[in-house]
Parts: sequence; structure tokens; C-alpha cells
Amino acid sequence: MIAVAILAILGSVAFSSYTDSVIKTRRSEGKTALLKLMQQEEQFFTQNNSYSVFSQASVDANEKKFKWFSGEAASSSSYDIIATACAGDTIQNCVLLTAYPGTTNVNSTFKDPTCGNQY
Repeated sequence: MIAVAILAILGSVAFSSYTDSVIKTRRSEGKTALLKLMQQEEQFFTQNNSYSVFSQASVDANEKKFKWFSGEAASSSSYDIIATACAGDTIQNCVLLTAYPGTTNVNSTFKDPTCGNQY
């Protein structure tokens, strides 16, 4: 009986550590995606003298050039990324990239209570 209790405690500690590790890995994926997208926005700005808004719902050809999810495919990604104009400014001058964890557009089972904006 004591062995089962010890095993249960060790299992819960190991699972908690594993969960934390998965969240940190997915945060890293999200940060990498944001950095790549910001670099792509700067290239777009150089060519068009304006930034671009984009989201999963984008229909404009220029907006579709931007990958709105953080991973290799939307279904396995952890973050849904949206580009909007900064508050109080226009898209010609400022772009704000926001990562939303675990939306219905990406892996909705992923939850990150600490990082990312929640819908």
C-alpha cells in the first residue's frame, strides 16, 4: 500500500514537470513565430510603405502571405496569431502582433494561463 502511495506521488510530480515542459516548448514556438512574422511585416513595410493586418479569416491576397499560426500546421499549432493596427495609430505606421493560445482555429486543447492573450 505504501509503495502505491509513493508511486502515485512520484507520478503526479513527473506529470506536473512534463506539463510545464510542454507549455514552455509551445511558448518558445509562439515566440519564434512572432519574431518571424514581425520580420516578414518589416519586409512588407519596406515594399509597400505600410504594414499588413492578417488573421485566420483573411481573404486578401497580401494578407494570406502571412502565416497566422505558430507551428507547422494550424491543427497542431498552439497559438493563433493576429496582426492589427496599434491602438491609436494606423496600420501604415504601426502593427501589433498578438498570439492567442488554444483557440478553435488551432489546437484548442492547449491552455496557457500565464502567457498569450486569452479569447
